[in-house]
Amino acid sequence: MINPIFFIAKWWEIKKMDRAANDFIYLVEENLKDSRGLHVETAIAATCSVAGTLIMRSANIDFSRDPSLQPGQYVIVVALEEKGTQALGFLSAACGSFGLEPNTGWTLPIPDENKPHFSDIDLVRRFERPLNLVCYNKNIDENSRFKVALLAAAKLIKSALTIGLNPEIGKAIAGMSLISSTKMVPPLPEPNPALQRTPPPGAADL
Repeated sequence: MINPIFFIAKWWEIKKMDRAANDFIYLVEENLKDSRGLHVETAIAATCSVAGTLIMRSANIDFSRDPSLQPGQYVIVVALEEKGTQALGFLSAACGSFGLEPNTGWTLPIPDENKPHFSDIDLVRRFERPLNLVCYNKNIDENSRFKVALLAAAKLIKSALTIGLNPEIGKAIAGMSLISSTKMVPPLPEPNPALQRTPPPGAADL
């Protein structure tokens, strides 16, 4: 059972997070579109892989001290197991708030035709810094930024209904990317967004 306290936030914090999630979705979609349009499954994976990486970073582990551990490599941090479960609970609750079934789909196998086009580590390298910049410009603290990414994922799963993506598949992609990235050595951290308030190229009016 997920502690309800995990979901409590002041209404203005929720509003800030919602706006930040919309801006992050814009960035992800604009940067993933190609001549064939948007592969929404990859967009869902992008938001959740970033969320999982932020959770991993919250453990403050210096992986560079062990040269055998390379970005993208599988690693388990026992102290993060509960936080990963709570994050999945937050994502489930967000999906429920959008009218989706919150309790099913998370561990379903993903059909080959719906698998993301990029790996978790590649998506993190592309989108972790944009999320941090969006959240910094919205004055969202570092501990809440993974929730912005998960809220963006829930919105993408919901909106993908319009193009015929089964939300159960969307949730399976989200769950896989979230949990796998909480067990992945993250890339080297980017410079602190506090040093730059300018939105990244292609960003919405933040």
